[in-house]
Amino acid sequence: MPAPPVLSPQWIRCSRLEALPANGGAITTENLTGRAGVRIAFDIVREISGEPNQATITVYNLARDTRARLEGLRGLLAPVPVKWSLGGLLASDASRGYTGPDAISAEKDPPPGTELPASAPAASKLFGYAYVRFYAGYGGKVGQICEGTMLVPKSTRVDATTWATVLKFGDGALGAAKAQANLSFPVGTEILTVLRHLLRLLGVGTGNLSAETWARVLGQGIKRSSNPYVVSSKLAWPYTPSGASAWRDLETLLRLSNVGWVIDMGQFYLLEADGYLLGEVVDLGRPLKVEDLGGASWRGTFLLNKSVRPGIRVTLDKTGFAGPYIARRVQHTGDTHGGAFHSIVDFVPIDPLGLGLDFL
Repeated sequence: MPAPPVLSPQWIRCSRLEALPANGGAITTENLTGRAGVRIAFDIVREISGEPNQATITVYNLARDTRARLEGLRGLLAPVPVKWSLGGLLASDASRGYTGPDAISAEKDPPPGTELPASAPAASKLFGYAYVRFYAGYGGKVGQICEGTMLVPKSTRVDATTWATVLKFGDGALGAAKAQANLSFPVGTEILTVLRHLLRLLGVGTGNLSAETWARVLGQGIKRSSNPYVVSSKLAWPYTPSGASAWRDLETLLRLSNVGWVIDMGQFYLLEADGYLLGEVVDLGRPLKVEDLGGASWRGTFLLNKSVRPGIRVTLDKTGFAGPYIARRVQHTGDTHGGAFHSIVDFVPIDPLGLGLDFL
């Protein structure tokens, strides 16, 4: 029987999982040796959708103690929801049968109007939820490609010799599930003031938000609005919390302001009117394949690119695709015991002439 192919060191698939319990410390599992190490599989979606992005990490055959520690982490206990809501993600430790010494029998949710730390891990810790980061790469060099509040940890026995521990977590999920506004603002209040208040409720970083960035993207939104007399830098009507969630209030406020946005890696970002983030342009290289999704949208499959993220401008090495384009959706997939790690990117053209292409 021929010997299995030996990978060149720079192509050895590597990954690292970090789970941060609310009571401190870290649970780390990594594979820097490819097939010789623990099997870690991942499926991560980061997109501009108005919903928290989600990731699923599966680790096989962990030591019993490590598996028990991960299963004991407290999560928001959500299935993969179609719509996130204040009520749809709530459960107590008792509901999942966890009775450890740190079990919480009733949710200690923040009262409406509670402003959380501007650090997603700190906000999760404050209310007892674990936070997860995941890294992947080649040749012993890994880079972070996702993070979020734990949704649900679960281990299942696949067969007589295999255990699979699955961690699902959501980027911005804590705020989407728990944050509720209770403060009203009168007519004439700067919308930026309301926006900053809502972000403090959501417990995410402010990313690229500044007075200068807000003024620029709002000005672009006004120019492209079908009703520019309604879009303004100040409230044209009193702001009253919806009572649903601060996430929904944020979504409504920015939609009415004709401004695009995304929460990614625990940070809030405003998008330019064409739907992209100012800054670097990432070269995705030569695609393994490109699919036409219709409506001036394509899906390219590339070897893992740790730098690509939703909203960033990208180029690719393929005839007929001059670029740059806007990455609207990024999916990272891989398995340390499988084939190559991939980044699957949905991308659209930029609208340089201001024709009003609806990509926001």
